[in-house]
Amino acid sequence: MNQQQTSTVEIQKTRKYTISPKQPQLQNMAALYCRLSRDDELQGESMSIRNQKEMLTRYAMENGIAIHDVYADDGVSGTNFDRPEFQRMLKDIEANKVDTVITKDLSRLGRDYIMTGYYTEIFFSKNNVRYIAIGDNVDTSKSNTGLEFAPFKNIINEWVARDSSKKSKSARRMQAERGELMAPKGVYGYKKDPDNSKHLVIDPYSAGIMKRIFDWTVEGKGVSEIATALQQEGVLNPTAYANVGREEKDQKYTCYEVVHTWKTIWATATVRGMLENRVYLGHMVNLKTYHPSFKEKRALPTPKEAWVEVKNTHEAIIDEKTFELVQKIRSSRCRRTNSGIKPLFADITYCADCGSKLHYASTDKRYGRYVCQRYVKLKGATCTAHYINSHSLEMLALNDIRKLAGIVREDESKFLDMINRHSQEQQSVLSLRTVKHLEQMKQRVAELDNLFMRIYEDRVAGRLTEERYSMMSTRYETEQSGLKEEIQTLEAQMQSQKQSEQDEEFFVALVKRYVNVEALDRRMVMELIDKIIIHEAEGKKFCRIGRRQKVEIYYNFIGQLCQF
Repeated sequence: MNQQQTSTVEIQKTRKYTISPKQPQLQNMAALYCRLSRDDELQGESMSIRNQKEMLTRYAMENGIAIHDVYADDGVSGTNFDRPEFQRMLKDIEANKVDTVITKDLSRLGRDYIMTGYYTEIFFSKNNVRYIAIGDNVDTSKSNTGLEFAPFKNIINEWVARDSSKKSKSARRMQAERGELMAPKGVYGYKKDPDNSKHLVIDPYSAGIMKRIFDWTVEGKGVSEIATALQQEGVLNPTAYANVGREEKDQKYTCYEVVHTWKTIWATATVRGMLENRVYLGHMVNLKTYHPSFKEKRALPTPKEAWVEVKNTHEAIIDEKTFELVQKIRSSRCRRTNSGIKPLFADITYCADCGSKLHYASTDKRYGRYVCQRYVKLKGATCTAHYINSHSLEMLALNDIRKLAGIVREDESKFLDMINRHSQEQQSVLSLRTVKHLEQMKQRVAELDNLFMRIYEDRVAGRLTEERYSMMSTRYETEQSGLKEEIQTLEAQMQSQKQSEQDEEFFVALVKRYVNVEALDRRMVMELIDKIIIHEAEGKKFCRIGRRQKVEIYYNFIGQLCQF
């Protein structure tokens, strides 16, 4: 009886440990995974997707492994695991469709050693998946393969990716410093040169649109108004224009199509970016974004001072003066009032006493008025109103511009001579003595370089103690740093003087356009006037009778007209 009970227990124990699992295990249903990044393409044909597929297929057939599917990510970095085909393979693994994964080597699976180790050590093991890396002799189903060295190989693969990223960044910077086009597509207004894909040439149709966008801005239109106007005209936006066929490039869409197609929807951010893009001056600007890590695919904006700009790399669409005028207009932020009025002198009128800008206030009367912003905000606590009627200011400015145009019309050469004399007086600091001083400072900088070399040699030869060397080198460095800053300042002033002479001729040519002006507009005001200083009126407040008020108008490039 005891023997029978013992046999039963043994049978029960045997049955307990030989129960089949609920989920049936697949038998060698393999996923053949291939990957090729852009950097790998440089290594030759052996790394191609086609060759990887052939190698993996041959290995599976020779080892009697059934193939479930082939997964191939072409042109995708190994540091990024959010790859379309890789993610599809993971889903098939989780759905129990795959129990074996085969790659050419560990680097095809990935080049991030932490994530690669996670998949080889944890994910595949958790899902009962056999992993084979042919080139690295890794097979998780066998104990005598190179599995123990896999973590080290993953670290090496990541180092390769890191090194490749550094080389890529270095190559991109060199390309940027040469002024080459780095964008995959051309910039709106331009197209790629058929003979040189790194060079831009003007695209006549889109360049015409760009000129209109800048002209509209000079005339006073905001980015929202410009975007709406382009949409109403049925003009293709930059994305659509870059992707349609040549025969569609200049096509105008009907009103029905405008409403129902994304192709003609212009975003205000797009227009704003165009107005700020210096590429339209003929300059190439690159490296506007960066990646904080070779593992981080998210691009962050680069500070403007770190951008790489190379001038005169291609033909300009917008001239320098128009571009600067547009930046000035946009910085002035002239917005319509609630009554739909755009103040002519918004953001260029200033209080003579506190320096605040004057605020435009529309009234129920015929004309609005300009009032000191500090007076409005602090309710007269620290400054007075400095009130001036908008119509009065407009007529005063118009008469002053007419007077200026009259002087130019009577004797242009005499007016230029007067401006030049005034400019020379203002730039008296840049005399011959100053130029001589500049040369002396440059010579002293060169002498300090020689002194640095001498004291270094004396230190090496033992003729100068470490303490003495440190003191002298610090003193020389301080002196040289100060000289370089002063040299840079004086050279900038000299360059500004040369630019001022060109600006004066440009200003005269600009004034000649307004000889017979009858009314002011925003473009004329921004082109001619730099700022207007409003003084407090003498006489009864807000009363025209017996009221006297001083107004100073400063013109671009020349200052006040009364000086001439």
